Amino acid sequence: MTVPHFHTDRLLLRPITAGDLPAFFKIFSNGEAMRFMPSLPHSRIEDTRAWFETEVSRPGEHHWAVCDKDNGSVIGHVNYLKTRIPGMGYILHPDYWGQGYTVEAASAALDFGFDHLGYERVELWIDDTNTRSMRVAQKLGFGIKGRIALRYRHEARHHHMFVYGMRAHEWRGEAEPADPPSFFKMEPAFLVHNLQQSVDFYVNKLGFQLDFLFGDPPFHAGVSRGEWTGNLVTIQLSQVPPERTIQPSAYLYIFTDNRIDELCAAYRARGVEIVSDPEDEPWGIREFSLRDLDGHRLVFGTFI
Repeated sequence: MTVPHFHTDRLLLRPITAGDLPAFFKIFSNGEAMRFMPSLPHSRIEDTRAWFETEVSRPGEHHWAVCDKDNGSVIGHVNYLKTRIPGMGYILHPDYWGQGYTVEAASAALDFGFDHLGYERVELWIDDTNTRSMRVAQKLGFGIKGRIALRYRHEARHHHMFVYGMRAHEWRGEAEPADPPSFFKMEPAFLVHNLQQSVDFYVNKLGFQLDFLFGDPPFHAGVSRGEWTGNLVTIQLSQVPPERTIQPSAYLYIFTDNRIDELCAAYRARGVEIVSDPEDEPWGIREFSLRDLDGHRLVFGTFI
C-alpha cells in the first residue's frame, strides 16, 4: 500500500524522500532526541542515508515525515513496524517538544492504521525512564500491557521497556468486542522424583525462591527467580513415583542480563552440572546450559 499524505491542524505527514535526509540528520544526530533510542546518534549523514535505504524502504512498513504545515520543514518521523503486533514509533526534534505535535502526528497515523490498514491493535515500546513518551502514550489512550528487558547494542546494561497497547475499539470509543479467552503467561512443569531435593536444588544452587508447596506430604511446588511480579521466571515441580522414568523431551530457555559468565561461574562453584560453557552463538545470543537433578536441561542466554 502506498504511504498516503495526511493534513492535520498544524502538520503535514507525507512519504519520506531522499531530499529529506539533511533534515532527518539534524534529528538523528541530536543526542537529546536520541537519548532513549536503541542506536547511537548519527555521526555522519551517511548513517541517515543507510537508515533511509534499509528501514524506510522495508516492505510492509509505513514511514512518514512529520512536517510543519506552514513552511514544510521536516520536524519529526512517525512509523509503523511490520511486527507480530504492529508497533508504532515516533521521534521529534527537541525544538518542537511540549507543543502537542507528537500526539497530533500519531493520532493521524493511528486513524490510518485502524481504519485503512485494518490493525486490531498497536503497540508502543517505551523506555521506563522516558516520561515524555509515556505522557504521549497516555494522551493517545494507550495503557501499559507488559514489561520487557532489552539491551541496546551500544550499552552494557539492559533497558526495561514498558509495552503500551491500544486496540481498535478503544481508539474508536466503541464497546469491547467478544474475544477468545486471553493467554497471560506460561509456566513449565518439570516431573521430579524427590520434590524436596529438587526444591533444595533450585533454591540453594540456582538462587530461586520457593513460592508454594502443595500436599501433605508435599508433591507439587513452585519456584521462581526475578525482581518484580509479572516478570518472574517460574517453574513448577511435580513429584512422580521413583519407578516412573523421567525423559525430558525439551529444554527450558531463560533470558538473563549480560552477566551470564558470572552466573555460570557461580553455579559451577556450587556444584551444578554445567553442560556447556558460555559461548557466543551466530543468532546473536551468548548462552550456557546446565542440568538439574532429574536431567532437565536449562539454557541461559543474553543478547550480545
